Amino acid sequence: MLKFGFLILKGIGEWSAHLELIRGLGRMEELSGNDGMLIKCAKKYYGPQLLNSDLKEIQEGYEDFKGYWTYYIITGC
Repeated sequence: MLKFGFLILKGIGEWSAHLELIRGLGRMEELSGNDGMLIKCAKKYYGPQLLNSDLKEIQEGYEDFKGYWTYYIITGC
């Protein structure tokens, strides 16, 4: 998987690898699902009662564009 090629680079973490896949390579289906910052930021828009399982359901609703959703949720936080 291409993401792992980014992760072996020093200083590149999970979020940076996903961001490169989303913005740099147009892989809009990519997202970081276990990202604490994503959960925190999503709660800002969807309410503090948001659970991880709810987050997965919301993400899947965006289908091939869930990478965009992830990017905008995080950058708007």
